[in-house]
Amino acid sequence: MLLALPFIFSACSNDDDNAPVARIAIEERGGVQSDGSLYIANGDSICIDRIKVVPEESVPAAMITLCDYYWDGYFVGPAFSPDFSRKFYVYNQPAGRHYLTIRMLVAMKGYPLSTYVSNIPVVVLSEGESDSDVMPDGTDLFSRINTSVSAGDGGMRH
Repeated sequence: MLLALPFIFSACSNDDDNAPVARIAIEERGGVQSDGSLYIANGDSICIDRIKVVPEESVPAAMITLCDYYWDGYFVGPAFSPDFSRKFYVYNQPAGRHYLTIRMLVAMKGYPLSTYVSNIPVVVLSEGESDSDVMPDGTDLFSRINTSVSAGDGGMRH
């Protein structure tokens, strides 16, 4: 029985390790982007206006088929519209670091469905602080590649 284990594990390996990685752009409003995080005060909202695959010559045609949203690992809900938009109200959240996670199912021509996961660090400011106290650093947190990719498993990765 032990001799069969290496065969079983090797049969489960991913043969699509050379699949191109699509770049995902997330358009957002609300809060202030600084130091690789999104800073927001309790009572404010975060709006994800649009999520899309950025076309590149080296990547075959790709599209997002489904988005699921999570706050600190807890499922918030799906987004089905073509822009996968969603609005989050930040109320009664403890001050400190939280994570807005977006799990996207991406179909790419010639490859199996892939799961892309974007973890957006969100810092909820303490009482008395406001997002105007935070200086933006000029970087676009959501347009850079901020994903982990898993081909064909359909499950959430942390």
